[in-house]
Amino acid sequence: MGLVLVASAGLMAHAGFDASNGPAGVLGFFVGLGSLAVAVADFLRGDGDPPLSPSTQADDLASTVRHEWLAEARARHLRDPRVLPLSWVAADERLSDTLTAVTLGTNGGRVVRMHLDGILQGGFDEMTRQLAESYSRVPSGRLVVIGEPGAGKTVLAILLTLGLFGQREAGSPVPVLLSVSSWDPVSEPLDAWIVRSVAGSYYRGRPEIPRRLLDHRLLLPVLDGLDEIPEAARRGAVRAINHFIGAERPVVVTCRSVEYEDVIAAGSPVLRRAPVVKVMPPTITEVVAYLQDVDWPDGTQWAVVYSHLQAAPPGDPLATALSTPLMVSLARLVYQRLRGVPAELLDQARFDSRHAVEDYLLDRLVEAAYAPDRLPSGQPVPGTTGQWEATRARQWLTYLAQYLHRHRERDLAWWQLSQRLLSPWVAPVLGVVAGAALMVVVSAWLAARGMSGRLGASTLVGIGFAVLVMT
Repeated sequence: MGLVLVASAGLMAHAGFDASNGPAGVLGFFVGLGSLAVAVADFLRGDGDPPLSPSTQADDLASTVRHEWLAEARARHLRDPRVLPLSWVAADERLSDTLTAVTLGTNGGRVVRMHLDGILQGGFDEMTRQLAESYSRVPSGRLVVIGEPGAGKTVLAILLTLGLFGQREAGSPVPVLLSVSSWDPVSEPLDAWIVRSVAGSYYRGRPEIPRRLLDHRLLLPVLDGLDEIPEAARRGAVRAINHFIGAERPVVVTCRSVEYEDVIAAGSPVLRRAPVVKVMPPTITEVVAYLQDVDWPDGTQWAVVYSHLQAAPPGDPLATALSTPLMVSLARLVYQRLRGVPAELLDQARFDSRHAVEDYLLDRLVEAAYAPDRLPSGQPVPGTTGQWEATRARQWLTYLAQYLHRHRERDLAWWQLSQRLLSPWVAPVLGVVAGAALMVVVSAWLAARGMSGRLGASTLVGIGFAVLVMT
């Protein structure tokens, strides 16, 4: 754009422009140039194309979302040959709607209770298929999943979302997994927040297509992390979800057990026609079997830890810490990458509570993430050391954690960082500086060509460029 403006200034100079005889015309020229730039940008975005049908737009979104969550599943190692089994049971009846509201149907006048208990095991594709089939048996399409921190609620939501994609037919609703930590039910209706979230993630913030899909009931919201909403607003959140789903809309909600129980006990209505299932912790037998299947580096001995876990009394710090899939996965990553001694976790003086074990594994995880790959001999593979040292990584991770906490979010939307971290005065200042610099360049160029009497053009070029930069 700067070259265009310089060339324009040269043409006007050759045409005999003087600052006193045509400023309005030159300003009009730059306004027209800016309008042309906007029109070209709109054309490149495809805004001039005829709108697609809602079902076609839903299919396009489904392709994008499915690839995103397949990549997330790979990043979380959910496609590994062996994963911890995930099991769930029907939660306390006080947390869900009445039996008749969530019933599967009747058989000869007799109410048939839904079978809500289940377990996921086997390969990735089989688990996603099982979940989708189990969900399809819920007639209302509504489900609440609760569990302890780290129990696997988000993993279950990811697997369910991918399973629904596996069964999805063309033109049918698109499951969209959204973290509700950024939703304020006091100030924003759920439908508006869903539109804004989908637009920000997949449509560069443009709400038209998400709104259209939602209005045509082509979005199936999977709302992850109801407990991330401030406590004072959770009851209002459940009411808002009930208002949003009405009589027909499906929805899936995940929440920590204690927080959801507190919400209902405090007087919140249950989610209408939605059964509630609770994710159960893995058994010690399942944990030991999972760890035994891991390909450990030479010299990493777990036998004494297995014996301890199998004989551990209730409340044992290590056994309690490894009662969630999250901590079991962290233990695997840490001792695979760092070649430590797992028996150190049995030191009761250092690890006198489950929190001490969890904090230690989390701290070592940062080191493991930046540790070099190693050869079978134990020697580091050249060139595989992380770009940052662990201490530097901790500083950045701490900063990002504070940033997410400040904005009440769990997912890092990196494209919003510049808007939030830079002052609103940055664009005007950059515009003025860039305009002034271009004005100096154009003035020098005109003076070098012996057209110093027409330097008013350089001023208007600088002003025009400054306006374009600021917009």
